[in-house]
Amino acid sequence: MKLTIDMAENQIKKILDQNDIKLSTEAIGIIIASFLTIRQVQVNDKIISSQIQKINDQYDKFITFCDDTKSLSNALVNYSNDILSAVEVIEEKNFKREDLVDFLNSLLSAARENKTKSENYESQIKQIQDNLEGIIEELFKYRGEISKDIKNIESDTKEKLVSTEKKEKTLKIVRNIAIGTGIALTGAAVATAVTGAAAVSGAVAAVEFVEVFLGMSVFTTRIATLASAFLSVALSYGTYKSDSALKESISANEKTAIILNTKLEDDRDRFLNVIKMINEELKAIVIHNINIIVNHWEEQVNSLSANIEKLESGKLKLNLNVFDTTAISRNAKEIKEQAREYHRIMNLIPQINLLLKQ
Repeated sequence: MKLTIDMAENQIKKILDQNDIKLSTEAIGIIIASFLTIRQVQVNDKIISSQIQKINDQYDKFITFCDDTKSLSNALVNYSNDILSAVEVIEEKNFKREDLVDFLNSLLSAARENKTKSENYESQIKQIQDNLEGIIEELFKYRGEISKDIKNIESDTKEKLVSTEKKEKTLKIVRNIAIGTGIALTGAAVATAVTGAAAVSGAVAAVEFVEVFLGMSVFTTRIATLASAFLSVALSYGTYKSDSALKESISANEKTAIILNTKLEDDRDRFLNVIKMINEELKAIVIHNINIIVNHWEEQVNSLSANIEKLESGKLKLNLNVFDTTAISRNAKEIKEQAREYHRIMNLIPQINLLLKQ
């Protein structure tokens, strides 16, 4: 699954690079819509519910990320304006070398700071992306497990089924031992030895019951198992006054187990559909749209790196009259354009969020 996701990511990145696809309100809208669709899912399965909660946590981090990055986008716009102003001064040759060097130094410091912050945000959005990919993998793995065996489902229905089957097995053990040893499950003996005495001294009473009526050593594994079985049945169901009552209880448990097993199979079909839906929404986020945000910050980091290189080169030139203003101006305009559009789109998120929740 991981390989498939990685391959898809690489294909999407190539498309982005080739077609110069930029961040858009549509991409943000799809991301938020997919998150909110998953948030509305309610399912009686511990694993799926846990993964949904993790997705919700990533959504909260994504919204915080978008809000936090607006201030840096503003700073990048201001930084780009300063670069363009410096270019004008250089092109007009209306400057003192000392003043311009000081100005270039301040721009270089701002560029390095902005690059560090951009790298941090690039890392944050990639981490959100990686976390969501991890959730896709976990759900895919769980899908395979419950497809193989319904007992791998982590739900209340499964727990009830396991408990019912365990009780049924215990009842059968008690009845078989009673029949095999000629014990009649009637009268005050059983009530006193198992139910009444157990209320006073717990497991000791059950062991004594097995000793007295079966005449076997309590130190054997078989006796210990039988004592536990008798005590479990006594505490759970009370005293059985006849073999027919015990048979009826076994039959009732068998019917309950069949009903629960059928329900669990129905639950599995529903859970598989839920997992499929969640994974489709996650892929819409991870592969098709969040990549655009990752791509945006990668481009900002690359542009700032190129800008830093040019500023360092210009500062060290002995003759600033030959300072290459064309490339640095082009870089600054690209940074400014992308940062301004990014800030505009991020400002729309509260409205997009509100609209999608209606």
